[in-house]
Amino acid sequence: MDSKSTASAKSDSNAIVMVFNRVFNEKLGYDGANPGLADLERVLDEEGNYQKFQEAFREETGKAWLEERNKFRVIRGKVAKALTAMGRMSEQEAFDWTKAATTSNYEIAIEDFAERVRKYIEKTGERVVFLVDEIGQFISTDSRLMLNLQTMTEELGSRCKGKAWVIVTAQEDMDSMLENMDTSAEQKNDFSKIQGRFKTRLSLSSVNADEVIRERILKKNEAGKATLKALYETEETRIRNAVVFKGNGYEMKL
Repeated sequence: MDSKSTASAKSDSNAIVMVFNRVFNEKLGYDGANPGLADLERVLDEEGNYQKFQEAFREETGKAWLEERNKFRVIRGKVAKALTAMGRMSEQEAFDWTKAATTSNYEIAIEDFAERVRKYIEKTGERVVFLVDEIGQFISTDSRLMLNLQTMTEELGSRCKGKAWVIVTAQEDMDSMLENMDTSAEQKNDFSKIQGRFKTRLSLSSVNADEVIRERILKKNEAGKATLKALYETEETRIRNAVVFKGNGYEMKL
């Protein structure tokens, strides 16, 4: 979660919807770092003009759009010319838009984002699953962010009719997070309602972690077993000089 947010994100009560919007844009092939630019790409794509724009940009610059768009603030004049050349905007409209898109004052309401996801689901017939790692560390004791997450799950649930899922992980369980929040008892009670939005809970102990490592990382198919056996036969002496195996464990030789 933290890796997809900006440095000042936690000071913004809408931080969570901004991160969701970013990863959703990236998944669809739009620019993640600049949501305003991603909106233009989305509009052009929906109109069937996205490829036309990329061709106009290549004619203007000699370079591919997807490789250059991260330099948008520097090349916005060329973007404006490409938009004008393809007939999508007038010269002044293109200039005004590119100027506005360089600002960092982008905002999107949670209900608007949820509607965006709903339209995607309706168009593609696919389900959408948001996998959010370390949400507890990101939210910490900030009740505003907890409310942001609650509202997000409510909107996605009501608008997408169960076809948009939100799965989150946290080192600290939800009850402990609520207890540690620096808020009144009444506010804690309000925020405890979010537990109803995450009805399915999985508690992973160290035993569970060992099982995950064994089944998903160490367990091999027949081809993998044959490869490891051949490797061990060539490296057995070196391994035994470095490691002492004892029962189900091992020790490193000094």
